[in-house]
Amino acid sequence: MFIKLKDGSHINATKIMSIHSDQNDYRIRMLSGEDILLDASQFQWVCKICGFLIQLKNGVIINTLAIVAIQPRNRILVLTLDNGSTFDLVDEEAFALMGECQCMNLEQRILFLQGKNVPCDDYKKL
Repeated sequence: MFIKLKDGSHINATKIMSIHSDQNDYRIRMLSGEDILLDASQFQWVCKICGFLIQLKNGVIINTLAIVAIQPRNRILVLTLDNGSTFDLVDEEAFALMGECQCMNLEQRILFLQGKNVPCDDYKKL
């Protein structure tokens, strides 16, 4: 899906890794590692037409198609993207990304393990 930016360039929206604020505008980080300037006036439009982009609580927009894993680390769920970038997730984000049922199962498993006195470091192995 190609989108036309104000500077006249066309980009494949499915190749967007993330979008970060950059002073008055935004920077699109592509899967290739290339950074492209996104005019602030196009920000909402790009987010709206690209349904696979979601905004995390920290303000960063990520491409859900580029998610490699969501893993618990020290009682925090960490999201990893194709390029190795990691982001800590809050509960609401985890529910939105993984589905409420999976999050509940993860919480129930942790509570079960805590009840069995399994050391925290052993959670990572399970």
